[in-house]
Amino acid sequence: MREGLDAVGRDVFDRAYTAAYGPAREIVAEIYDEVADGTELRSVILAEQRLGTRRVSRIGGSPMWP
Repeated sequence: MREGLDAVGRDVFDRAYTAAYGPAREIVAEIYDEVADGTELRSVILAEQRLGTRRVSRIGGSPMWP
């Protein structure tokens, strides 16, 4: 993708990538750890159980999901 950008676009991409890499790396590492030790699976099971007792709010029409 980066190669398809002009020089200014590559500069913007590089700065954004550099700024996001550290935080994203931490999140991905946490996800891998949770999958490896079963925490993620337990979280999915608990979320499924919550669906039986709580309504899920609608996101359609919100600013993020027009």
